[in-house]
Amino acid sequence: MCLWLHCDFLVNILFDQSGCGRPPSLTDGETVRFTKQQYEEGATVEYTCFNMYVLKGGRFKTCNNGVWTGEMTCMKPCTVNAEMMEGHNIEFSHNDRDKYYAPHEDHLTFVCKHGTRLLHQEPMRKQCIDGQMDLPTCE
Repeated sequence: MCLWLHCDFLVNILFDQSGCGRPPSLTDGETVRFTKQQYEEGATVEYTCFNMYVLKGGRFKTCNNGVWTGEMTCMKPCTVNAEMMEGHNIEFSHNDRDKYYAPHEDHLTFVCKHGTRLLHQEPMRKQCIDGQMDLPTCE
């Protein structure tokens, strides 16, 4: 026979959701501090993205009823190098670098190489979106 108070006590012991295990990993990122095996209810863990990646969402995950809550994503940077630009007959408009990294949502501006012209009517200023940048083409 089970008395109401006694049953509640047993359920709380058997199904204790008052804490969380290790926080989940973050693709292209990590926690700011070393993680522990167990966290108390309401504990927060701060995340950061790797160099050149941009954090979207909150910086923290929180332990709520045994579950880590909080959404975040590390947005990829774009890489544009000499080989890529050569294939499109373009170069950087303001410098003579052979390679450039652009963080998510950053812009790069290009010009056609001497003696070529833009193939299609499109902007020469392009934006990096999560590691993707559509380069203009000159011929």
